[in-house]
Amino acid sequence: MHFDPENCKLKIGNEILERIGTNCTNKYFKFVGLKIDEFLNWDYQIEHVSNKIASSIFALNQIKNILPLNIRLLVYNALVRPHIEYGIITWGGVKNAKLQKIKSLQKRAIRAVNNSSFKAHSDPIFFRLELLNLDDTYKLGVLSFMHKYFYENLPASFQDMFNSLAEPNRTKSYKLERVLFKTLESFPSALFPKIWNSIELELKETKSAKSFKRKVAKIYLDSYANYICKKKTVYHVDKLSLYYLLHPVVHKHDSNNLCYPLFQPLR
Repeated sequence: MHFDPENCKLKIGNEILERIGTNCTNKYFKFVGLKIDEFLNWDYQIEHVSNKIASSIFALNQIKNILPLNIRLLVYNALVRPHIEYGIITWGGVKNAKLQKIKSLQKRAIRAVNNSSFKAHSDPIFFRLELLNLDDTYKLGVLSFMHKYFYENLPASFQDMFNSLAEPNRTKSYKLERVLFKTLESFPSALFPKIWNSIELELKETKSAKSFKRKVAKIYLDSYANYICKKKTVYHVDKLSLYYLLHPVVHKHDSNNLCYPLFQPLR
């Protein structure tokens, strides 16, 4: 089968997006605040969000020993949270490796808000501050979208985007699209119904969008409260300490006194 790239068109709705030039400095264009490239890999949008959060962390570190917690939380909600939440259902479904930088930066930001150690576990902090991590923020956004879709509160352009699992649809679920390529599993047509189908029927029957969003957020927050550290304590020993550990030093005047160098556990 012959592939002709000239016949492939990138569209938003019925509008065809044309290439404006070659060898351009910018490899993306901005559409309602999102940086979209021709391959839809969202690298430029993720880089943009990462840079915004990184610059905000500096401000949070400057005020963490000066201002009270409630003010630091306001600063986080003003400088960090909008960049994470804006349009996340479009770019938040990419491979986990691409999102690691944002996840790490978000954890650094909430540690600064809570004035915690850089090694402190993030889940208890998310729970205390009543904030969602990146993964749960994405899932909450998707579920809110699907809730509006199910109750027909979206624009007409989204009609018939998904197919009901059965008629009558007692489980309020949708059919999962079969994809030919693994990269397509993260696309909305495949991933959104999968996330919606995974929640309880009781949640789906919540008609109020605000109540639905509040209940889902509470479920995610409660999961942070049950966090248990599964990492074992790791000890760091340099070569010299390891030698003396394996070959104890015996004092000349006290053969029962064996000396070992001190070493500290790393968490």
